[in-house]
This record gives sequence, C-alpha cells and structure tokens, in this order.
Amino acid sequence: MIEKSLNMLELALEMVKKNKDFYELAIEKCSCRVGDKLYRILKDDQVRQLERINLIYDSLKSDGKWTDKWTAIKVREGGLKIFFKDLISKYEGDSQLNTCDGSSLEIMIDLETRSIGYFKNSLKLAEHAQEKVFLESMISETESHREVLQEFKKYLEGL
Repeated sequence: MIEKSLNMLELALEMVKKNKDFYELAIEKCSCRVGDKLYRILKDDQVRQLERINLIYDSLKSDGKWTDKWTAIKVREGGLKIFFKDLISKYEGDSQLNTCDGSSLEIMIDLETRSIGYFKNSLKLAEHAQEKVFLESMISETESHREVLQEFKKYLEGL
C-alpha cells in the first residue's frame, strides 16, 4: 500500500512541477498585467502543492504513515474567482489586456485538466483515509485553477 502511494506522489510531483514550470514561463512571456498577476498566484499555488506532496512523501518514506500536516499549507482555492473578478475590475479598459497570449492559456487549461484526471483516477485507487482527503483537496484546487483560467480565456475572447 505504501509503495503504491509513493508512486502516486512521485507522479503528482512531476505533474505539479511541470505545471509550475509552465506558469513561470508564461510569467516571463506575459506582457499583460492581469495575466502576470494571475499566473503568479497560480504558480504560487503550485509551489504550495509541491510542498504538501513532499511533506507527505517524506512522511511515508520515513515512517510509512500518511500525515495530515500538509493541511497547514494553504492555497487560495475558494478565493481565486473573487481575486480574478477584482483583478479584472482593477484593470478594466487597460490596453495591455489585448496583449495576453491565448495559446498559453490553452496549454495551462490542458495541463490543469490532465492533473484533475490524474487526481480523480488516483482517488479511485486510494486506500488510506488521509490519502483520499489529500486527493479530494488536490482535485478541488486544480478545478479552481482551471475554472479561473477558463474565465480569463472567455474574458479575453470578449475583448
């Protein structure tokens, strides 16, 4: 059971790191203030997710037990939509919004969608109660990321 959980976490680490790296690349390329701020928030969430995964992984590796200490590392899950709406109202009419790269958004939405699929499949196979709680949290957070990216894409399409 522990080995299966460790393998799941190793793949989750790879996936979340890939997402974080892409957000970093998008930040470098983005000339739009809204995109820059949004991508920074999402990248920071990926960093916190990596911290959580590493914490659980280290616990499983060292003593073979799932830990709930990861719950102390919070992400901005529920507040993302509110943050985005505030961000859009702050920069409403900003000519820089027209410079946001829609192709990067498509890739980010795809990466988040793949992550959701992975976490949902892993949840079906999860055996430990803490593992299930962790995966449910990851699904919820990642769905929140995808939703705000989709809202941003719709907003840009309406410009």
